[in-house]
Amino acid sequence: MGSSTGLPITPSTNLTILNKPSAGGTPKLTIWFDIDNTLYSRHCKINEFMSQKILAYFLKLGLPREQAQELHHRYYKVESLAKNGRPNIMQKKVLIKIILDRKLHNNHQEYGLAIRGLIRHHSIDPLDYDKNCDLAIPLEEILSPDPKLRQLLLDIDRSKARVWCITNAYKTHALRVLKIMNLSDLIEGVVSCDYTNLNFHCKPEKEYYQEAVARSLGQEPSAENLEQADFSDHLLVDDALINIVGASKIGFGSSVHFDEDSVDAVTGAHSTKSKDGTPFERITALDQLRNLDVWKDCFVNKST
Repeated sequence: MGSSTGLPITPSTNLTILNKPSAGGTPKLTIWFDIDNTLYSRHCKINEFMSQKILAYFLKLGLPREQAQELHHRYYKVESLAKNGRPNIMQKKVLIKIILDRKLHNNHQEYGLAIRGLIRHHSIDPLDYDKNCDLAIPLEEILSPDPKLRQLLLDIDRSKARVWCITNAYKTHALRVLKIMNLSDLIEGVVSCDYTNLNFHCKPEKEYYQEAVARSLGQEPSAENLEQADFSDHLLVDDALINIVGASKIGFGSSVHFDEDSVDAVTGAHSTKSKDGTPFERITALDQLRNLDVWKDCFVNKST
């Protein structure tokens, strides 16, 4: 019976390798960047574009406008998910998980029931949703390369840290963003949600982080290697507080909340805590990563 734990399981993630790791052995640390609203500013207003596309999609399903607007309102009532008052694309990705009749484990049951009702009665195809919502956003007209961000990634010493992206988006959206922002050549790989797997996981669930770590190390997911995942050498920066708290709880070496509209960064010995006491650090600009404990030794240039 014990050997069955080593049997491979169907991945609930997509793995995209963009570049070969640097020569000279595997670095100790792995840096994980979220993509949406982290690698670009939330003030790009991609959320607003998403809102328009989702309402249009609900109407396309044949729902009366009043019902579509009500479902749209429920969909966008995600402040409680982030616990920081600002909805973002990560929370919107949770829609797909709920659409597939899986409960969000923070027990936002009203939210879940509304979307489950939508799939049961209107037969939403998750990839059709992705095509009509995410892929319909004119990213090429909104995003552009950020030289300062590119320099930040260039300054990471690849003998000390690998650089990966982790996202709740589908792979096509994730790769599209990286290409537009001229970052694809600086990222070793991307772990993204596989919407075609009815049992897929997403951030902030432990199972998603376990699979991301295993796959980034070249391991095919199995019950054994997922359970043995060690997060202590993994560093995460994400704009969604719920993701950061989830990573901190399971032992990530560093969990950094990117909150560009916060008044102050809170780092080091002054790390803040979530409502349940989970510690995390907060930055207001990605360049502040250069001077954080654990992170600073990964950079060739500590500050700019």
